[in-house]
Amino acid sequence: MTGISWGGYLTCIVAGLDRRLKAAVPVYGCGFLHEDSAWKQSRFDPMPAARRDRWVAAFDPSVYLPGVKCPVLFLNGTNDFAYPLDSYQKSYRLVTAPKALSVRVRLPHGHIWTFGEVDAFIDSRLKGGDRLPDLGKMERAGEMVSAAVKAMGELKVAHLHYAVATGPWAKREWKSAPAEVKGGRVAAKLPTDRPLVYFLAVTDGRGLEVSSPYAELPGPRRKD
Repeated sequence: MTGISWGGYLTCIVAGLDRRLKAAVPVYGCGFLHEDSAWKQSRFDPMPAARRDRWVAAFDPSVYLPGVKCPVLFLNGTNDFAYPLDSYQKSYRLVTAPKALSVRVRLPHGHIWTFGEVDAFIDSRLKGGDRLPDLGKMERAGEMVSAAVKAMGELKVAHLHYAVATGPWAKREWKSAPAEVKGGRVAAKLPTDRPLVYFLAVTDGRGLEVSSPYAELPGPRRKD
């Protein structure tokens, strides 16, 4: 099952309810809409707390994602106006089934049905096709960040994507730096900007990209 935008929102809900599904790919859509989304200020903030709580308990994907049993690919953009990365990552972390993540720098929000990652992920689960690269948990040692990576073939390119971690997610200015792939790991040096949000990404020979969850580094402490 896959869906885009509100279709991604519905995919998250259905994947947590329907045990018949063999794979799910929510594009853009996620949970925690009451915490951060395009509807927070206009819809959720004006609601009485009791009514908001009832809506969340019945309709927010965050309630259903812990029940997902099928493999899931989450795909979104760094600057999505509707489903920002903080809510998206919280949604991703709720899933305990096998999962993958593909976050694209400045991906526009739209009904785009040509993401090769979606097709490859579904094919790998239903037809035995080659799987997307598997990018492990990021580890930081000083100014270096790295993660284990497994791929069916050689990787085409790897990047560190980063932005200064202030202001609304949709307005953050993302930059990219080359990362090195060696000995089954991808590694890059962190920039000196603080506060910082960053993640690693790799692209395989088919041009398909997967990424790690983002991490954040705080800014310097203010002196009194």
